[in-house]
Amino acid sequence: MPRLTVITLLLLCNFLHAQNLVKNPGFETIDTSYHLPNPSDTFDVHDVIGWWNPGVGTTDYYNCDGQHKHFGSPYFGKEMKAHSGVGLGGIYIEHGKWKEYIGANLTDTLEAGKNYRFTIWLALSARARYGMPHMQIEFWDVDYVRVADYRSDYPRSNAKFPPVELNGTARASMVNTWTPFTVDFTAVGGEVSFVFGYLDDYWSSISLPDNPKNKGQDPYAYYFIDDLSIVPLAGPPIPRKTTVRPIIYFDTDKDIIKKQYFSPLDSVVTKLKENAHMTIIVNGYTDSVGNVEDNLDLSRRRAEAVKKYLVDHGIAESRITCAWYAESRPAGEENEQNRRVEFIYKP
Repeated sequence: MPRLTVITLLLLCNFLHAQNLVKNPGFETIDTSYHLPNPSDTFDVHDVIGWWNPGVGTTDYYNCDGQHKHFGSPYFGKEMKAHSGVGLGGIYIEHGKWKEYIGANLTDTLEAGKNYRFTIWLALSARARYGMPHMQIEFWDVDYVRVADYRSDYPRSNAKFPPVELNGTARASMVNTWTPFTVDFTAVGGEVSFVFGYLDDYWSSISLPDNPKNKGQDPYAYYFIDDLSIVPLAGPPIPRKTTVRPIIYFDTDKDIIKKQYFSPLDSVVTKLKENAHMTIIVNGYTDSVGNVEDNLDLSRRRAEAVKKYLVDHGIAESRITCAWYAESRPAGEENEQNRRVEFIYKP
């Protein structure tokens, strides 16, 4: 290969690498002067350069460079190796008890109207009984933001920057397997930092298949995290996808609302009571298993079950419209994501 071509390729690779606005994207650069007397560490007490813990939980840090072997939770730490290099993060999410996040300052401020691509590698712990059907990136215009004061808090949000959402993050195929997630978005402008995690103000989870490690465990999700990037992207503005929360998920071939969704539905009731002129559309869906006729009826029953809950809690029937679509509008590749009811509010 000609020498000029080699130099050009090297310069191009360096330029592409430099485009990443996430400093220390694989958690490789750490304060090696700091040593703990026991094999546990978190983003709070160990200097992972460019990162911090924006909540109150013990967001985990793992590093197997020989000096910092199996930092983080010893319960999960020996389960996974880094996607690349030797460093990785871990966050624990348990209903009503514990929520963890990671945060980072960007190397440059995002420009208004400019497109960017966010990429992250995630894996679910084999010990986890649940996965979260979606995760979010929320941007801020301040450094080192703190989004929660107590470990069970739902995080504070920033209305100026609508969250960017990753869907399909509860796949059974993610258990102990690194999986890439990518989402493109257009910046509002002024974003200097971000927080990543499950950022909804209600609990919504999908059960993972039983295995010897998660049998009898508490109802939690645990994610390993590595190799994050935010890079500029050419093209016209990207419409921001809006999903009305909450999403109610159902078991296979069932139309019974699970108890974990009572609280999210109560928040819908509260919203409707506080906005007396608002109406709501309840949309029912199924996965692709079974025939169309049966699925259409199942999606109807799911929508009507949710409508009944709202009516039983004081919302007039005249304010609720049901629609059902069977498997015709999938939310993702996994069946668990598609067995659902979603909402549309109408002022």
